[in-house]
Amino acid sequence: MALLNIKNFLEKFNFSPPSSKALEKELADILEKMFVFSEQDYNIKVKEPTVFISSSDSALKNELFLNQGRILSQLKNKFPTCAFRRIQFTS
Repeated sequence: MALLNIKNFLEKFNFSPPSSKALEKELADILEKMFVFSEQDYNIKVKEPTVFISSSDSALKNELFLNQGRILSQLKNKFPTCAFRRIQFTS
């Protein structure tokens, strides 16, 4: 009986992380709301705690670099169980 109570208690803390596709889609939505760039201008990969954004457009990279704090805070608000710490830009 006590084992069942402990199991029920621990289930409250069992968080399933969102899939990387869901994170990438949400990040693409955030970027499209903040900027006028389309999704064809960049590629996104998410591997916690780093978000990888690749683009050949240097203006896009500069805009994203200057606003990475806002991007990360919006992503943390959408997914509070995930620990995003930085954005890394690749070409």
